[in-house]
Amino acid sequence: MGAEGTLNARIVKTWFEDQIGEPFENKFSAIGFLKDDKIQAAAIFNNYTGNNIDFHYYGPRITRGNYREIIDYVFNFLKCNRLTTIPHREHKKTLIILPRMGFMQEAILKYYYGVDDSKDGLVYVLTKDRALDWLKTKDK
Repeated sequence: MGAEGTLNARIVKTWFEDQIGEPFENKFSAIGFLKDDKIQAAAIFNNYTGNNIDFHYYGPRITRGNYREIIDYVFNFLKCNRLTTIPHREHKKTLIILPRMGFMQEAILKYYYGVDDSKDGLVYVLTKDRALDWLKTKDK
């Protein structure tokens, strides 16, 4: 987004589904992050409750600029108090980076992912105050 431009949420959704190999059926909003006019990463948001929204990200890595866009959208535009993501245990890189981004593990959802090889979902939450603290420390 930002200087690179914006995309229609349906275009971003189609790209996201192609990357993860399955449909994304919920009501959603999306941010597509572009480089050279091509989607490089996407943030998909769904299950908005007013105070919370769920977050899904796909891309090579999340940059500070992308993360700032996400924080701005969730906490300033939507006025949420928390952002939730639920990776499974096998997403080792995600489990390392989330705490660095200010997320805290809140719960374990047993047998949350999969049919034959059930995987636990780990609920991670970023609260508004922790997001603002992250921004302050990264702006120094």
